[in-house]
Amino acid sequence: MRLYSAAIIGASPAGCAAAITLANKGLDVLLIDVSEFSEDLSLEGLRHRADVSSPHNMEWREGQTWRSQRNQSLMAVAQAQGVEIWKDCRVDAAILEAGQLMGLTTERGTVRAYHILDASGQRQWLSQQLDIPTKLSSPQTIDQTKPATWQIRDHFAGPGWFLLGEAAANPEPTASY
Repeated sequence: MRLYSAAIIGASPAGCAAAITLANKGLDVLLIDVSEFSEDLSLEGLRHRADVSSPHNMEWREGQTWRSQRNQSLMAVAQAQGVEIWKDCRVDAAILEAGQLMGLTTERGTVRAYHILDASGQRQWLSQQLDIPTKLSSPQTIDQTKPATWQIRDHFAGPGWFLLGEAAANPEPTASY
């Protein structure tokens, strides 16, 4: 059985960025694209500054791209950096040994890794497996008329694991704008 430096659940931007960064450091990385997390139901907004000639000119333009196209592009970069990618692979359970996360069971078999990174988005797969509590946070915002409430995990890392992106913290949809 192969032992990876890191196994990453979810080919989200956070998961792909982590995979690319770790592979560039020479680590052996497995990126598990969990198809149920790669929904193509909505467009993602992309913002860029149209004119950067002056700090006072802050005109922004927005474009949109399908989530699946963005994720496929990021996975292609990760694969070019040497990341092994398992597409459309369901992750079933976490493997804990002496209180440390050591691997995963998947529909393609058992995965062993020194570190498991959860980038599964709002589904927060690893948080559910490890029963990590969630708390609500309402940080100060610029526009005080619109509340911002976030669901934040009590812990973002532990022995053998890390939470990334929306798996660690995300807007609470019923209470935020």
